Amino acid sequence: MTNALRTSAGTRPAAPAHTAAGGLALRYRLAVLYRFALALAGGYACASVTAMAIAAAFASHRASAAAGATLAAFLVHATAFIWVFMAHSAAKATAGMAAYGLAIWALFLYAGA
Repeated sequence: MTNALRTSAGTRPAAPAHTAAGGLALRYRLAVLYRFALALAGGYACASVTAMAIAAAFASHRASAAAGATLAAFLVHATAFIWVFMAHSAAKATAGMAAYGLAIWALFLYAGA
């Protein structure tokens, strides 16, 4: 065993919680699956609403609005994906995605009017 794997007491570091069958706990796996689904679906929803809001705000310049909206939507989706896994809890991640989506939706309704 190398020195990098030893702690100050000479034992190995604690491993993640395992079940009796040897795999990771099902609850942990479902939590990761939920965050992944939230990042995928919620990020897509926030990105599409962002693209709609930008396109509606700059409707007079259609080509530039489409290009800018697409670039911004890509940035929002990537950022949302990272943020969902960075949040301390799944509830905070869900609330943050919902708050952003509703805020941009309100901006879209205001810009489209």
